[in-house]
Amino acid sequence: MAQNIDQAFRQLGRTEKARFIEKNLEYASEQAIAEFVDTYFLGVARHLPVETLEAMLHSKEDQNKSNEATGN
Repeated sequence: MAQNIDQAFRQLGRTEKARFIEKNLEYASEQAIAEFVDTYFLGVARHLPVETLEAMLHSKEDQNKSNEATGN
């Protein structure tokens, strides 16, 4: 049954996927949410406050600096 749901979900367009996820977010795993955000970041970002986006960018910059300092 899970395969049927996955297959049906893959056939939905971006807008339909976004609507489905918004309505059923409480059922999604953290990994599923992360994959969706990674794939459709700009669609998700438009719903976030500017302060949140700035904090995410600042956090990413700090992470990059830390990686550079350790040689990663």
